Amino acid sequence: MKKIFLFLLPALLLLTACSESDNSSTEYDNWKARNEAAFIDTLRMATQTIAAAKAQWGENWEQHCDWRTLRSYTLGTGAQATWKDSVAVRVIRTGTGSGTPLYTDTVSVVYVGRLMSTPQTPSGLLFDHSPHVNSLTSGYRPELASPVRFAVGNLVEGFSTALQHMHIGDRWRVFMPADMAYGSRSVGKVIPHSMLVFDLELRAYWRAGTRPDLP
Repeated sequence: MKKIFLFLLPALLLLTACSESDNSSTEYDNWKARNEAAFIDTLRMATQTIAAAKAQWGENWEQHCDWRTLRSYTLGTGAQATWKDSVAVRVIRTGTGSGTPLYTDTVSVVYVGRLMSTPQTPSGLLFDHSPHVNSLTSGYRPELASPVRFAVGNLVEGFSTALQHMHIGDRWRVFMPADMAYGSRSVGKVIPHSMLVFDLELRAYWRAGTRPDLP
């Protein structure tokens, strides 16, 4: 019996290794279709929530609803937006700033970017973030992040679109389809056809040719 056990052990280990490998390899199976479905579901839920808030609260709906939908800034006046050129926004905190950045402006933001949630990575794969003073494994905390400066026009379409609607102090969770992000490209840890999810806070912005009185 002892010899049989020792004979079977390598086979069992091999099966276990294959099983673990198979589980990890399936995390991104059918990725494009899954990401499209996930974004469409998010956009639909946001749209339905907004419609319900408008029906109940009328012009004051924004005070009672933490969802927004935005059309791409690249669309001309009157152009009909589809899910491929829309972003969904969950308002985490409302700021007190009065204006919003322009496409030609530069912004100071803190952010963290993730892919969509999967069974293997429930919080979504972390692919980018502003400098953080502690480990992000304990959770993203904007108050512990250092702001980063970006030119609005140099960012992916979904990020640029969101920024042009934000006020200083706004903290949003922005969902953008692959068509408004990196599309079919692989960029760093971002897999082709990925919906991106950004936690984004606008700290400041300034017009072209000016500099902020900020560190």
